[in-house]
Amino acid sequence: MLAVLSSSDTKMSTDSTVHGSGAKINDYDTSANNVNPEVVANENSNNDDNDTTRNIDTYEGFFRTAFVKDFHPVWTAAYMSTGIAACVLFGFPYEATWLRICGLIMWGISLILFLAVNWLFIHKALVYKTWLKTVLTEPSLNVFLAPYSMGFSTTVNMIHLVTVHYKHDFAIGTMVFWWINALLAVLISWTVIFILFSYKDIEYKGLNPTIVLSCLPLTVCSSSGALITSTLPNKNLQLTTMVISFLLWSNSVWIGSLFTGIVFWKLLTSGLPPKMLTLTSFIPIGLLCHGAWSILLNGSNIENYLISYTDIPDKEVVGKTLQLITLAIALFFIAFGFFFTFFAFASWIKVGHITLNKSYWAAPFPLGALTLALNEFFKSSGITVFRDIASIYGALAVVLTILCIFITLFFEFPHDQIRSRYSRKKQSDIV
Repeated sequence: MLAVLSSSDTKMSTDSTVHGSGAKINDYDTSANNVNPEVVANENSNNDDNDTTRNIDTYEGFFRTAFVKDFHPVWTAAYMSTGIAACVLFGFPYEATWLRICGLIMWGISLILFLAVNWLFIHKALVYKTWLKTVLTEPSLNVFLAPYSMGFSTTVNMIHLVTVHYKHDFAIGTMVFWWINALLAVLISWTVIFILFSYKDIEYKGLNPTIVLSCLPLTVCSSSGALITSTLPNKNLQLTTMVISFLLWSNSVWIGSLFTGIVFWKLLTSGLPPKMLTLTSFIPIGLLCHGAWSILLNGSNIENYLISYTDIPDKEVVGKTLQLITLAIALFFIAFGFFFTFFAFASWIKVGHITLNKSYWAAPFPLGALTLALNEFFKSSGITVFRDIASIYGALAVVLTILCIFITLFFEFPHDQIRSRYSRKKQSDIV
């Protein structure tokens, strides 16, 4: 699936390669998840008689040619990754005013990307009539709708963090945004997973870590709901949010565990992914560590709820016991996240330099998720080493996000088209 991201990478053979008798077969599809050739054609084909891309000298035609025509849903990952980088900076394990300011700046960038992605998505759907249907029905494309909901969750998180820090009462408004995102997360995840199951052309070689992406909106939305629960004004809202958050968490963790098992099976039978799919190895970290963050927050919420609103005997002991259970569950996920961190970077080192392109946006979000999980584990357990490790992961996530912004501005932005149009306009003015 993520092969679509790396159009600028060197083309790699999709043929199975045997490395000797009894060796693994490197059987990965690097051609957009083995979808029909018509998919690529349909995505960028123009079936609108009123299309103005043929006249690029007009502003509308230039805009469609330079920005709209080649727009890909993967750009939702940019909105998502800058959003979690903002959360990491604003709530950094070692707090500082300048870090919070940087977090607000990064959030501003995330919101700009949110508006840009929505504008380009809607514009392309209106201009290219068959494109929207293709995006919604093709597994190689619709999986990139998942980061949209995940990015929305980071926006909800930032609204919560900012309003709480600056002591503004916006709990109900934040809850409304979260409910909207909860419905969006369920709709996207369940629909994408159903299409994955019903799509008949997905073959063995088309399986790679991006299948985990389909259930991630549920986990991320779950952690977002758990984050805002403590600020809700009454026990009914708190209890409802905790229950829904746990349902989302359970659904995502169960499905994600099955998909992660498929990823391991593919690694055992086919070896490491090819170079252009290497960065997809970061994706499972997002599932595991948002799952850890969510269960940690829910553990704290349950303890506070029992102490504040119930009369059961020894409620403090019961609450603390439940929180200790959630600590153990979270540590299980965090440990797995450490392994996938090693695996992803080891794979990256093994394949060497990866051409700078938009596929790099796959890396920052999972590392940011592990930062949030580690920092919350420190807050719940008091073990300071987790705060130190969280700081390392947080710095790495922010640096990679800045790198991705740099890549986007200097390698993905249509500089050539802009210069070409400026040159033509200058020549026409001279004439």
